[in-house]
Amino acid sequence: MNIKLLANDRIFRNKPLKLHEYAERYQLDGIEFSLNDHRIPVNKFYRAMYFSRFKEFNLYSFHLPFLDIEVASRDAVTAQSSTLMLKSYFQILKLLEPAYLNLHVATDAYEDEVDPKIAIANIKELVKVATDYGLVLCVENVRRGITSVPQVYKEIVAESGAKATIDIGHARGSDYVLETGTDPMEFIRGIEDRIVTAHVYSFEDDRGHHPITNLAEVEGFLTAFLANGVENWVLEHHTEADFAVTLEAVRGWLQGQIGIPEAAEAK
Repeated sequence: MNIKLLANDRIFRNKPLKLHEYAERYQLDGIEFSLNDHRIPVNKFYRAMYFSRFKEFNLYSFHLPFLDIEVASRDAVTAQSSTLMLKSYFQILKLLEPAYLNLHVATDAYEDEVDPKIAIANIKELVKVATDYGLVLCVENVRRGITSVPQVYKEIVAESGAKATIDIGHARGSDYVLETGTDPMEFIRGIEDRIVTAHVYSFEDDRGHHPITNLAEVEGFLTAFLANGVENWVLEHHTEADFAVTLEAVRGWLQGQIGIPEAAEAK
């Protein structure tokens, strides 16, 4: 299996080098771009300039926006407009042929704001549109909200027909997991064949994403990803320093498991 290591674009923002130069520096296979901080131009003139930023990459994916998009909302206007907005994104993103699209559901939302059944119905629509466009739509587990509960998250994935993104830090830092003592590996069990990509780091709390410094804490996840053919591993961090720690840990572990060549030292 060919494991592909990606970084999220956030960690290299406001840096002196161009993004593709950082990808080369760390010998990454690709980049996951967040659409939370900017929007995709709908008109062709601006779209051409926007598309030019991806020409340096052979592999990339998109993290769909979630601050003003909520397909699980109990508010009909919000749910319907969110679903339509994502469909409009798909029309444009299909031209870029990304590896996959990643979707948060009910991020930090209170229970009275969202409904899993509404999420399933709307994601079903989105999966159909994405499939028609040749796109792969993945739903990610989050730390707070309804998808922080393993059974609810897996129900949404299974019943909507979406693929899955397993976020290790969200799973281990899940409010539900920490309150109940549930094994965070429950996010994986039963949907192993639906996992397309993983967000790989140790743990998330209110201070952010923590790097992997103790492989034993996350090895169950990494082993499951290997066993189930999950090829896209996004080392998702907020700083370059934390990313470098996780990258070293993951590369070392993979070298011991499947003998991938060690990367040259970053300069």
